Formats: sequence, C-alpha cells, structure tokens
Amino acid sequence: MSNHGSYIRFRLPVTPARDGHPPPAKRLRVNETEPVHNQLVRAELACYRCRQQKKKCCRSFPECASCAAAGFPCVFPKKDEPLATSGEINELRAQIRALSRHFLAVDGSQILSPAATVSSWEDGPVEEPAQTSSHSSGFEAEDRTVLTYHENSAITTYRTPPIRLKLPAWADRKHLVTAYFRHVHKAYPFLDRQQILDELGDTPSGDQSTEVTPLVYLLCAVGSATLHRVGKLSDEALATINVPYQDCVQLCLLDTSIESTRILMLVTIYSIFDPVGMSPWMLTGFLGRSAISLGLNRKCSTEEGYTLQEVEARHRLFWSIYALDREVAASFGLPVAINDENINVPLPSVTIEEYASPLRIQHTRILQVCRNAIALRDLEGNILQKIHLSSPTSSFDINRADRKAVVDRFRSQLDDWYANGCLLSQLEDDDISFHDTIPWLNVRYHGLLILLHFPTRLNAYYSKDQLKPLCLSIEKYLQCSVVLLRQQHLMLHHNTLNHILIICLILVEQCNELPDDSLRDNLDLCIEILDAFSNRWSTAKRSLLVFRARKDLLTSAEQSTASVDDEERLRDIQVEALALVKEAMGFSSVFNDLFEAKPSTTCPTGKVRFPFDPISR
Repeated sequence: MSNHGSYIRFRLPVTPARDGHPPPAKRLRVNETEPVHNQLVRAELACYRCRQQKKKCCRSFPECASCAAAGFPCVFPKKDEPLATSGEINELRAQIRALSRHFLAVDGSQILSPAATVSSWEDGPVEEPAQTSSHSSGFEAEDRTVLTYHENSAITTYRTPPIRLKLPAWADRKHLVTAYFRHVHKAYPFLDRQQILDELGDTPSGDQSTEVTPLVYLLCAVGSATLHRVGKLSDEALATINVPYQDCVQLCLLDTSIESTRILMLVTIYSIFDPVGMSPWMLTGFLGRSAISLGLNRKCSTEEGYTLQEVEARHRLFWSIYALDREVAASFGLPVAINDENINVPLPSVTIEEYASPLRIQHTRILQVCRNAIALRDLEGNILQKIHLSSPTSSFDINRADRKAVVDRFRSQLDDWYANGCLLSQLEDDDISFHDTIPWLNVRYHGLLILLHFPTRLNAYYSKDQLKPLCLSIEKYLQCSVVLLRQQHLMLHHNTLNHILIICLILVEQCNELPDDSLRDNLDLCIEILDAFSNRWSTAKRSLLVFRARKDLLTSAEQSTASVDDEERLRDIQVEALALVKEAMGFSSVFNDLFEAKPSTTCPTGKVRFPFDPISR
C-alpha cells in the first residue's frame, strides 16, 4: 500500500464509440498547446549565403545558425524562384560597391556598418565599374580604401588598391629624378640611385602616357622644386605638380613597410617646399613612428635573415629619417618624433658593391657629406631638447655657472662640427648641389648659434654683453644667407622662412641696443630674402610687410624725436610678428612664449628678464 499522496497510473483502453458518436478527443500535452508558428520550421532549400560558400545549411527558419553567428541577414529562396547565377551576383556586388563609394564621397564618412559593407574582395573576383573622374594633379585610384569585415571574426582588415599617378606633359621624369639625386641624395641617401635610374632608362623618354609609381612621382616632385630654386622651372610649371598627401599618407599608414616608409619620407621632404601642403612637422611624426614600428632604430644583421644590402639600406633609411626629424623640429620649435637614447644603429657606410664600382670615390664622398649632416642634425636636436625643451623647474635650479658651462659645451661641439665640415668642403661647379660648400656651412653654423643663444628658461637673464653674441650671429647668418641666395643655393622653404621669422621677433623686440645702421642693414637683408619667395608663400609676403614697417619706423625715428605714436606702431609690429610665428610654427612652439609681454623690470641690476610664466615651487 502506497503512502498518502502517492498515486498509481492505469492504462485504460480507448472507449469505443457509442450510439454512432465519435470517440472523445485525445488530451493534448502542455507543449502541444503552443501555436504552430512557434515550433521549429525548416526551409525547403538552403539559404543563399550557405549555397555561395558551399556550406551545409541547417535550414532553420527564419535564419540559419551560420548566418546568425556571423551577423549576416539570412535569405531563403522560394521553391519556385530560379536561383541567380554567379555573374548576376558579381554584377550586383559591383553596383553596390559603386554606390558605397558615391555615398562616401558625398558625406565624407569613413565608417561603414557590417550590413552596409560588401566583402566582395573576400568572396571572389568582381568586375570593377569604369572610373571617369581623376585628380587634378593626375592622381587616379582604382578604389578607395575598402573596409572588409570577416564573417567569422570581428576583425576589420584594410585593403588599399595601388594608386596611379601621372606627371604633367612638360615633365621629363629622368631629368627631374637626376636633379633630385644631385641635390637631396647627399643629405638623405636612403634610395638606390643606380637602380632607380636603370628602371627609368627602360621607359621611353617621350612617353608620358604610362602611369608612374608614387615613388617616381614624388622623386620628380622634389626634383622640380630643386629646379625651381635655381630658376630652371617656372612658377606656373611647379604649380602643376600636386602631391596627393591624403592618399599617400593613408597608403603608407595602412601598410607599414620599408617601401611605404620611403614614400612617406619623400612626401615629407616635398612638404617642406610646399606652402599649401601638409605640415612637415606632422608628417615627421608619422615618419618617426613608422621607423620605430619597423625596428629601424635598432641594429640589424644578416643573422636575422637580411642580406648585406638590406641591412645597409635599413641603416641609411633610419639616419635619413632621424636627420629630417631633427631639422624640422628645430625649425618649428617643437618636440622631435624619435626620442630614443638607446639607438645603436651604425652610421651609413660604403657597401661592397659600391666599393667595387667605378664610382667608389663618388659614393664615399656622398656618405661623408651625409655623416656630416647627421652630426649637424644631432647637435641641433640636442640643443633643442636640452636648452629649449628642458623642464622649467630643473632649468631654474641650475646656477649661472652651470648654465654657462652647458652653452660653452654646445659651442665647442659646434666649432668641432664646423672644422670637420671645412675639411670636406670643395668648390662646386654644380648649381644644384651645395651641401659641402663653405657658404652652406657658414649658414648652418650661425643658424645653430642663434638657436643656442636664443633666450630660454636656461638663459633667462641676459646682460647687454650677453646679447651681443645673439645679435652678431643674426647679422652673420643674414649675410651668409644672402650670399647663398645670390648664388641660387638658398632653399626657399618652410625651414628658411621659420628662421627668418625668429630673427624678425628678435629684431623687433630685443635688439634695440644695436646701432641704427646695423639694424637697418639687417632689415634690408631680411627684406631681400623674403622678397625672393614666390607669391604662393603668403606668410613670407606678410612678413615682408612687417620688416618694411619696422624699417620705416626706424627711418622716421631718425628724422624726429620719439613719440607716443611711434611706440604704438612698434607695439603693433611686435604683435603682428608674434602672430606670424604662431601661424607658421603652431601655438605650441617654444618661440611663442618668449615675447608675449614686455621684459620685466624685477630682475638683478643691469639684467634683462625675458618674460616667462612664474614657476610654482
């Protein structure tokens, strides 16, 4: 007998029909009371996506398990609907991609949802629609960057088709590339000169219809800027060279490699000559981080799988980036991109092939000039970081004797560099190459002296005697620069313009102790240099007006006594000069904070206190 609460089941036979009535209906189970449409339903045919990828489809309606896991819409064909052919599918994908590019061009958006992006690059070949538009400079692209979403992962891959560039009709690529190697290659020997010239020799000289690679196009662009400097290319012809910065930078950043870094290096070099291009300092930031990501700041060897030629090519590329980074950072008064004190990369040296070639002497001399340029830029970067970008608190903690010792040590290193450069100097019969001439060494020497003696937190207090080296360096720098200008060797680019703007600040602010004749001569030299810039350099032309206004004010002061109006005019000139520096170098430049107010009188007797924000201890 079972306990209370237990029960016993009995299986009873089905009650037969009585008196013609049907038997009672079968009792439904709990799950059988649910609606029929909530039960599992299987489609008759596999979905389109599983058919295309040749996967087994579970055919669960309304979406199969494969599509649900990948996040793609699942579409089942109807039983009587004819299936589309692969050609029709490819044509439809091509139309969708063309529409996607159109919408990107309209609203500038670069963000696509997975549902709106077609991964046709992964699925198979697709016939591209014809492109009818092209860049004004000859830039054409097969396609913009396509964001491809893998179906089985959340990783987004970037695929950038190769860009195509066309030179203007007047451009002789071999002539322009030769001009590049005659001028720029000595300072930045990161390319194989003979290999590139041999490749250009295989191309017909008069055939400009063929598309050139970005490397060749950028070589021609820098070469055209060099020919324009010596008067062998007009302003109108130079204006037809238009480098597509956005496309080149995007290509290099999405595919970081040695080749793409070389292209980015050429883009950065050209930007120094381009008044309307991207900021050279921003490009050197991209360039420096690309070099570090590739490990170029570390020594490599053949044990890592590189050949001897590849090892030397990596070393030369790194030192070229390093020198350009220091040069641009010092001219803009901004931090460097490669800030690594553990660099162990050997300096550029002659390879076995170069030593055995008939041009061994030429290769050796190029690398000697390159090493001298690297030493210059390294010293320039050290002065920028140790004197101008040092910590304010640590700078004021140094006593006067130690500060003088720091300046004297840099001055001694600069004198050694100049002496070594004079040993390499020679009389150049080439109007394009000049990196190993005495006038060029003089300009670089006095330019670094200006950077060294420029007022900073390290040398905040100056006497009249201490101002004399700064003003003397400015005078020598301007005289040597005009010599280069008259020889058509002065490069009219961002770095030269920034140096003149720094001198402008000093001449309108702190060099009042100079005799009027000396000040007038310096103003005349600045006016001559700025007048040589083309009309495309709007900042140079505005600076020209500032120098002329300062000269007119000096002339009027000599003819009459000083008045309140003259002081107001001088203050307006100072404000305009500072505005030009901020516009050209950026608001974070170290040269901006020095002249925002008049020198304070609360300083030791006989000293000039340059304006700085108070330091909180």
